[in-house]
Amino acid sequence: MVIAKKEKRMCEGRLIVTDFKKLNPADFEPPYHFNSKSELREEAILMSIKGILYVNSREAISEFLTKVLEFLMKESTKALKNYQRELKNKYPAVKKFVDWAEIAKREGCGSKDSTQSLIKLLIPIERRRRRFEFDYYGRSSDA
Repeated sequence: MVIAKKEKRMCEGRLIVTDFKKLNPADFEPPYHFNSKSELREEAILMSIKGILYVNSREAISEFLTKVLEFLMKESTKALKNYQRELKNKYPAVKKFVDWAEIAKREGCGSKDSTQSLIKLLIPIERRRRRFEFDYYGRSSDA
């Protein structure tokens, strides 16, 4: 059992690690629609319309996920595109988080292949987050 920690804000408030029990489902419409709070609590990552990523602190993988997302948020768009192209060729079979989970289970969550295949899946999320942020605030967070 993972004990929920206090809310933690990183990357200038663009990444928040919190217990999803504290969140209101209405705050995530659009792009999500939850019929109940229990549906929201099942998620590992959520993105607000402002381009803020929320990581569920109750998930066992939250710390690892947070480190990878923090790394991606600090990279330039050009670097993200390069990583995406490289990792797409290196891990063509990894298309969903279920595929990544198989690698993590087989090789360990912090292994090189596990980390790189997770990065491959999270880059599109980070790029989408930047588009949301730009659409909401009218400016880019790209370095």
